Amino acid sequence: MVNENGDRFELRIDGYMSEYKPDKYFENNWLRGEIVLSNNSIKERINLQFLQVEELVKLEEWLNRVGNKDKETSTIFDFIDPDMRFRIWKKGHIKTVRFIYHSETKEIYSWEMILNEKNVTDFKGQLEKLLIRFPIR
Repeated sequence: MVNENGDRFELRIDGYMSEYKPDKYFENNWLRGEIVLSNNSIKERINLQFLQVEELVKLEEWLNRVGNKDKETSTIFDFIDPDMRFRIWKKGHIKTVRFIYHSETKEIYSWEMILNEKNVTDFKGQLEKLLIRFPIR
């Protein structure tokens, strides 16, 4: 995803953390990957320690509700990783979706995009591609 300032957000998934094991639902769906935040001069990588396939499904559902302006939707989407979240912010009359990651090595990583139909559709499209490659097992 590229926001209006040219800043990039990329969720890269390399695979599942472990081989598939029957009857091990919880263990089977952990993902290995990273988030890359970049602009013209800086590229930062966040190694994902705790990410499950179900979280990507729930993030897509949250984006649907936020994009449809569902008033019952929480303004925060939390991950299992306590340092990572998406949040709706309001700057004047403009709403944005902001990614926030608190790190031990750097205070805060963040990226945001204007909340509009195109951005939500593009972001959901990226999530759908990942979910096709890495479905719930």
